Amino acid sequence: MQIAQNICEFVRQNVQVTLVVPDRKNDLPIETPFAYYGLSECSQVVRVWVLDWIDFFKPVGFFVEQITFAFSTFFYLLKESQETIIYGRDEFVFALVKLFVPNRKVFYELHDYPENSCIFWHWLFKKLDGVISTNNWKREQLIKIFGVKSEKIIVARNGFMQKDYNISDDKSLHRRELNLPPDKIIVGYVGKLKTKGAVKGVEEIKETVKLLDKNENVALEIVTNAPHALVPKYLKAFDILLMPFPDTLHYAHYMSPIKMFEYMAAGRAIIATNLPSIREVLNDSNSVLIESSEPRAIALAIEKLVRDTNLRERLGQNAKRDSHEFTLDKRVDSIIKFIQDTK
Repeated sequence: MQIAQNICEFVRQNVQVTLVVPDRKNDLPIETPFAYYGLSECSQVVRVWVLDWIDFFKPVGFFVEQITFAFSTFFYLLKESQETIIYGRDEFVFALVKLFVPNRKVFYELHDYPENSCIFWHWLFKKLDGVISTNNWKREQLIKIFGVKSEKIIVARNGFMQKDYNISDDKSLHRRELNLPPDKIIVGYVGKLKTKGAVKGVEEIKETVKLLDKNENVALEIVTNAPHALVPKYLKAFDILLMPFPDTLHYAHYMSPIKMFEYMAAGRAIIATNLPSIREVLNDSNSVLIESSEPRAIALAIEKLVRDTNLRERLGQNAKRDSHEFTLDKRVDSIIKFIQDTK
């Protein structure tokens, strides 16, 4: 979804984009990646040959597909104009390009982070024309560990589509449409249960219910499979939004969760774990930060917000105000300017 939304925003800002994807078997009835995410047809989609073994020989099949995709994409790119900017997340494609046609412009959007500083990564980062980091921690590590020049890195956190949240703030309206309790204080989580196989704190949320003050008029809603078009309505139907990520390397340092920016855009009070990646955006004026994702810590934060209506409203308003810095159009605009200014 992040890739599809960003491509559509690049196109909206007058950039011609071609999306290159592996030609895999797919049982989904929707043909294009844009339609799958409820977006209009934003760009040309080119499918290149791969050995599609990912479903048969895990995890080896994934590696085989990744390598064959890299070579197929490399040969496709050789036919493209020398002026074409190569942009994306695939380090193997970029390594082939910089090894054999080093003058081609390549920009790497860094979402994860190399967990070992091997020779490959040192070589690749120094060859790239620019790196788009999704948070400050990764930027500082690139400079410190890999020796990347600061002017070759931009921090562009993940963003949200502003137009999706230009809907009514009326909770009762959305609750009627979504068949949610009309009179309760709804505490909610919207999103997947896991990221790359790692849990996201949903089990702790479920345990939290047992610890809440039984006198409080509180309902818990966990939404894991809603179409993305309904996500803004769910978020605006809730009173309190939960984001208790566990304290792991990925969540503490690598991520820039779209969930966080969409929660902020909804204008509701947020409870989040006090992790470095979160603190780059959230603070005590726009959220309640808890020191652990343990159910007791979540329950105490919920009870605090349930009993203090003014605090709940103030945090939601501040979060919505601060979200304006993280819209997708601002993100893409900063990336375009960075590419244009990089020599």
